[in-house]
Amino acid sequence: NSTLEGLKSLRKTGFAETASSSESELYDSNRRILALCGCRIKTADLLSKSFAGIPMPLGAKVVLCPRFGSTIREVRDRFPSPSDVFISETSSIVLDGDIVIQKLHLDGDLRVRAAPGAKVVIKSLKIVNDGVIFSPLSKENQSKEEGIIEEKYSMRGYIKTNEESLVVDAPSPGVVVVDRPF
Repeated sequence: NSTLEGLKSLRKTGFAETASSSESELYDSNRRILALCGCRIKTADLLSKSFAGIPMPLGAKVVLCPRFGSTIREVRDRFPSPSDVFISETSSIVLDGDIVIQKLHLDGDLRVRAAPGAKVVIKSLKIVNDGVIFSPLSKENQSKEEGIIEEKYSMRGYIKTNEESLVVDAPSPGVVVVDRPF
């Protein structure tokens, strides 16, 4: 649905069924998966913010790509000490490929990618950065901005700005170990 159709649907059914609400639900599902695995991540009592009139919970933005794990067991196996993994509710994390996370404190943005044949092991890592900011488009100027702003943002009612992030990329076969004790 467009954001306008989403508002109508939200009033009628309680579900917006828009790109932004679907994305928010994906983040929520992935937060819950990490919590089920034992990671320390907030899944309830999250603040909410409206984008184009559609309320969305503000929690950690978690993307678990299929190569990282397709079942809870596969994801759980990626965290040998899940209680040593903390992800703040303002963080964003993307995990793609053969990745093992032993100890992580994340308050910002982290993207980890291991290409086929590669493996990333995060032994110990603390990240505090400005991360990704979700800025709402105003109702007054959204229609004017749609010609300038990419459709993937205008259909959501917000723009994602990557202020600062850490990217760990293992593009070729082998093992990359990240060990920054804290």
